[in-house]
Amino acid sequence: MSFKDVFQDLISKVSNSGGSSPSVVGLDIGLSSIKAVQMKKEKGRAVLETYGEIALGPYVSQEVGKAVTLTPDIIAQAIKDLFAEANITSGNVAMSVPFASTLVKLISVPKIAPKQMKSVIPIEARKHIPVPLSEVMLDWFVVPGSSSVKSAVADKNNPQNNLEFVDVLLVAVHKDAVSNLQQIANASKFNVKFFELELFATVRSSAEYDIAPKIFVDIGASSSKVYVVQEGIIKVSHMVNFGSQSITDNIARSLSWNFEKAERVKKEVGILKTFGESAQSEEEKEMYKQIRKASLIVIDRIINDIHSTMLSYEKKFNKSMVDLVLLGGGASMPGLVEYMSEKVSVNISKATPFEKLYTPAFLDEVTKSIGVEFTVAIGLGLRDLQG
Repeated sequence: MSFKDVFQDLISKVSNSGGSSPSVVGLDIGLSSIKAVQMKKEKGRAVLETYGEIALGPYVSQEVGKAVTLTPDIIAQAIKDLFAEANITSGNVAMSVPFASTLVKLISVPKIAPKQMKSVIPIEARKHIPVPLSEVMLDWFVVPGSSSVKSAVADKNNPQNNLEFVDVLLVAVHKDAVSNLQQIANASKFNVKFFELELFATVRSSAEYDIAPKIFVDIGASSSKVYVVQEGIIKVSHMVNFGSQSITDNIARSLSWNFEKAERVKKEVGILKTFGESAQSEEEKEMYKQIRKASLIVIDRIINDIHSTMLSYEKKFNKSMVDLVLLGGGASMPGLVEYMSEKVSVNISKATPFEKLYTPAFLDEVTKSIGVEFTVAIGLGLRDLQG
């Protein structure tokens, strides 16, 4: 079973037209930047045509790297600028629904007929969705092979009291988020092929159909996402309320720098031990110590959340994780993989979504280094080309 089989109908309630086209653009609208990847299907493979990224901060007189909230019209203008700069020519676009506007949760319910499930799931969903159901689009997916028998009462000696349960992947999308995306699409004047949760697009571009569970850590600008995927199913997902911008803010405060300088140094130096070891003066050494200390305040919080997620998952499902995949703009910070490898006892790597596409050989180094930022955009395009 592929990711396409698992997820192709799950978000149908927020999709427009389907089907594949000669070229499609995966469009990922974040809080600090917009990423776009144009690709096409050629000889049975997905081929990269062009890609690009544009910062959103400058559109409201803020620095590059800042998370900002913009109106649909301003976002549409940024998209037009991005398309022009990256020479994006296709008008067929797949858009991501932000994680903050969704809920994805694995729940267990009694195994009943599909018709009955339609009545039971909304009732069960009320226990997990913090807003009225009238404000969300609700969908679900029964996980294949998840059937298990559980005792319905305390007396486990009476088999007749046991019920068969199945796991259901519950998905809720806030209607306001979809409405906002539709406004952006209308103002941008392109054809929206479909909307899809960024979580699903990321999994499609960054994971294989592994039996062993794998933990993903997406370090965005204002927040980070941590989720566990096993056999193509998102078992656990939640948001951490700090991200890459928090690191920059800490560095800026610690060294009395402006945001722009702190952001630049963070990207150039990060927490690489080699930089501190090669420092030529006491001033440089002290600066590195301050950068590292300020950065680790946030990074260690993310690591604590990773540990908590791993322990909770292993306790609940009795399965250990051996792989962790880093993605998002914050994952490109120098030294991050090395530091996390010292703190988390799993294999740590960065997402390489461009490997799912045919790209010119001379772009290999570039696409490998920037791949962590384009996981969502590439995953969106792959869904269309696999359709």
